[in-house]
Amino acid sequence: MRTLGELAALPVGHVAERFGADGVVVHRLARGLDPRPLAPRAPRTDLSCVYEFDPPADTGDRVVFAAKALAEELHAGLGARGLTCVRLAVELTWEDGRVLTRLWRHDGALSALAVAERVRWQLSGVRDAVRGGARPASEPDPEPGQGADAGPGLGPEPELDSGAPGGVRGLRLVPDALVPDSGEQQALWGQASVSGKVGRAAARVQAMLGHHAVVRPVLAGGRGPAERVVRVPLGDLTPEAASDGPWPGRVPAPVPAVVYPRPARVSVTDADGAPVTVSGRCVVSAPPAWLRVRGGDARRVTAWTGPWPMEEYWWDPGRAHRRARFQALTADGHACLLLLEDGHWHLEAAYE
Repeated sequence: MRTLGELAALPVGHVAERFGADGVVVHRLARGLDPRPLAPRAPRTDLSCVYEFDPPADTGDRVVFAAKALAEELHAGLGARGLTCVRLAVELTWEDGRVLTRLWRHDGALSALAVAERVRWQLSGVRDAVRGGARPASEPDPEPGQGADAGPGLGPEPELDSGAPGGVRGLRLVPDALVPDSGEQQALWGQASVSGKVGRAAARVQAMLGHHAVVRPVLAGGRGPAERVVRVPLGDLTPEAASDGPWPGRVPAPVPAVVYPRPARVSVTDADGAPVTVSGRCVVSAPPAWLRVRGGDARRVTAWTGPWPMEEYWWDPGRAHRRARFQALTADGHACLLLLEDGHWHLEAAYE
């Protein structure tokens, strides 16, 4: 066989017997096909719930009451499939055709009461949203819920009369992120848990200031100590920890106790006062002997280890960088993590 046409003319079964799976892939490419056949799947089932108001609702109490009943219907449908919703889209359709949409996130199941609360918070910003009048009907509602002034319960309902385009014609709840329902451990004797109260307060702040206004630290994968902690908005799903993955160049345990937001510039010199450097083959020019923080006295280095080199984003000229990290112990008992990049030393973190 000297041409692709001769290869394509062979029966696929003979190619598989002779060359295995790789031969089948090459045979498909020679025939002008994709490396593997398409695997069609059934379209996703629409699990959303819709409520139509007739006549259109001109007060918030009708909308919130319908939202609670609609949320119970939504949860019943999801529970029958063993699913729970951690991100919910609330769509409000007005009498003039305007659609205001907002995504609400939660790290656990959104109860019917919680959905009703979020619908109320969304309605609290309706007057400012509809008075703008510049967005098309299909554009989602902006992030912050402006003008919300009720307490953590359902509280007084917002009025839709002032500035609203007629009233709410339809309410739609769309489960945007579904996960298997693994259940939830309730508190003993039925008392409310502190985490539930904190979650409600945080969701209230997010409704006023935006979803990214309340975040929590989560351990993740990375090489530097600052990269191993990411800030996730409260209510979002926790990303899968990648700390066990291969991270060449990561500094071994223990993790530094203090990570500086902006690493301070320092100088690291050898016994003769010459700057310590690291070659492209990760060879240290001389043992570090002195550490001097800008504006401070020189500290004698009594012990050190490293370097831990790394080269990241080498394929992107704008983000490419080469770094080397050292652990050092000074005579006054301070242990620190040093970073060398572009010939400059930085004090990145400290140990305790």
